[in-house]
Amino acid sequence: MKKDKSEKPKTLTAREAAQNFIRPFVLKGDTAPLRPSANLRHETEDYSAKIDGENVVITKLCGKEIHQQFSVNEIICEMMQWNMCVIDELKKQQASAKEVYLIRDASIQCLLKSLRGRLKDHKAKFSKDEKNWGHVGDLTHVQEILNELIVFLH
Repeated sequence: MKKDKSEKPKTLTAREAAQNFIRPFVLKGDTAPLRPSANLRHETEDYSAKIDGENVVITKLCGKEIHQQFSVNEIICEMMQWNMCVIDELKKQQASAKEVYLIRDASIQCLLKSLRGRLKDHKAKFSKDEKNWGHVGDLTHVQEILNELIVFLH
């Protein structure tokens, strides 16, 4: 199929660059390098990105200097939503239950690894402010949700 010369190539957006930057970590289930303390940078011919605190910052896009930032957590959630859409599409294409199960299981394993990393980050924040009962409340809420999951899977 011949491309129409009048068609412009799709331009990468800053959000898509942030997703591209974070995607490999989410797919591996290892978001530890995305922690606020990380000094992670990535550069391709399409974009340059770095972790700055709890944000991914796009500093170059399609050869132009920019400064656009997105919450790492927000982008990870978008990646998980994308994964859910892929699974929904597989169901429409009549993938087997086993295929969808394995994809869901891999996604859950990824989420659990991410949760472990977030708990480590949370603990580090608490260690800087050990009198703050808000951190205790956070963990109480997490524990309640995990208890619900354990009861559900029993």
